[in-house]
This record gives sequence, structure tokens and C-alpha cells, in this order.
Amino acid sequence: MLAIDLSKLADLRERHTQLHDTYRGASQRARDMASEAERLVSDLAIAADPEAAPPLLSLPAEKLALVPVATLTKASLDERGVLRVVTAKQRAARQARVAEGLAIQFRSSVALIERLNEYAVRFEYAPR
Repeated sequence: MLAIDLSKLADLRERHTQLHDTYRGASQRARDMASEAERLVSDLAIAADPEAAPPLLSLPAEKLALVPVATLTKASLDERGVLRVVTAKQRAARQARVAEGLAIQFRSSVALIERLNEYAVRFEYAPR
């Protein structure tokens, strides 16, 4: 009967586990950063004009960064606070993209490990 070296499979499983841990960490950081951005938005909205500020603060970071200072002032929004919100939203979006990339890699890794496991059960163990 044919044999397979399972130590290589074990090494691939270990790498898969590391990738899973990395993906989970990146996903958690993305969620934390998004929550922080939302917290900054709500803190900024407290002292702002209740009619003019919400539409501005709900803009994506790229558009919010382009809002003129005069418009921010009319809405009683602090320019530095808006810059902090923009930065926080951009960082959260960047981390979400990293997590999405890792999710794709992880799904590929899951499929590979499943196929390797199916293949490995056909053989006897061959110690090195």
C-alpha cells in the first residue's frame, strides 16, 4: 500500500491555524475601529446642530474630508473633531479591507486542508 508523510500535512494544518488566528484578529480590529469611528461621530454630534450635522457626519470619509470649513462651522462641528472622524473612518475601512483579504485566503486554506485530509486518509502513515 502507498504511504504519505503526515508531518507535511501537520505543518500545513499548523499554518492554516495561524492564518485563522490572524484573520480573527484582523476582523476584531476592524470591528473595534468601526466602533471607535462611530463613537467619535456620536461624540461630535452631541454639541452640533441637530439638523445640519447628521447628514454631514453620515458622509463617507472621502466626502466628509472635502466639506468646506464654513459648512462645518454652520453645523457647529469642530474641524479637528471632523478630521479625527475622517481618520478613524479611513483606518476602519483600511482594516476591513485587510480582514476581507485574509478571509479570502482563509477560505482557500480551508478548501485545501479539507482536500488534503480527504487525500491523506487513503494512505498509511510513513514516518520520516
